[in-house]
Amino acid sequence: MATRVKKLAREMGTTPAQVLGYLHAVGYVRYKSPQDMLPDAAVDKVRRAARDGIDAPALELNSGPSRVAAPVAAPAEDLMSELIPGVVKTRGGSRASTPPRAKSAPAPAATVPVGPAPQSASQRLAVQELEARLAVAQAELAAAQAALIAKQAIVSADAQSVDVWRQQLNRERTALDADRAAFELERAAFEQARAAVVAQQQAADEAEVAKQLDGQISELSALLMLNGLRRVVIVGGSPTELKALRAGIDTRVELRFAAGSRGRAEAEADVSRTDAIVLWDVTVNDEAQTVYQGSRATVVTADGSLSAVVDTTIAALRDDGL
Repeated sequence: MATRVKKLAREMGTTPAQVLGYLHAVGYVRYKSPQDMLPDAAVDKVRRAARDGIDAPALELNSGPSRVAAPVAAPAEDLMSELIPGVVKTRGGSRASTPPRAKSAPAPAATVPVGPAPQSASQRLAVQELEARLAVAQAELAAAQAALIAKQAIVSADAQSVDVWRQQLNRERTALDADRAAFELERAAFEQARAAVVAQQQAADEAEVAKQLDGQISELSALLMLNGLRRVVIVGGSPTELKALRAGIDTRVELRFAAGSRGRAEAEADVSRTDAIVLWDVTVNDEAQTVYQGSRATVVTADGSLSAVVDTTIAALRDDGL
């Protein structure tokens, strides 16, 4: 890349006249103006001369770029004498040193081959270095292109594999959904069957409990009838349980039902015209307890379920030797 003289002077911190002086000192005498363009080789030599401290006086500056005088062409007669052997210069022109024996066609002018300008050793080295770097870059580009093609092939193969796996996954998901739906149907059927079995078992258990309770109530009823206990007061219990007692006790036994805690007045009412009293989960104060103990009626204290109360009453009647 060419550099103008005045730009180089600015870069070096000196004057264009001093730069021209360095140029002349290192052999570049054709440059005489600050506007002249310098090749890189000349710029390097000027910088080196400045570093080495070469004594180079500043030159007088020209206003415009220097013109290099063209070489003076040799006279035509001299050129002919140089190109055609045997022709010598005369006043009137050129003639042969010996007279020709016969006229012949004029010899054609010699053709000077035109080729590329000669290069210096540094330029040839730079060109060779550039060519080597270009060859390396081309090789790297070719390798990169080959790697890219290989990667594209791998990506394409991977994409195909992904599509295959995706399709397989979709098929497996569909099969799994079908299995899940079948499982849900089977579970619903199982739950329904289990509920039916549980309900059947519960009904059977309830029937067995009811049967046992009926037997207990029948036994209590027989004991009451056998021992002449025809007037019975039951304090406590729920309406459903009392209904079951009424249904199982012999109709010849008079049943009365009462509720609430028992004090003296309630106890006196319970023992009035009563053969047996069952206190079922009720609170009895001391005065009521005294009334119950002083009466001729059989008093049974029980708690729990209807079956437990019936069992307790049966056991109490048997313990009393009734």
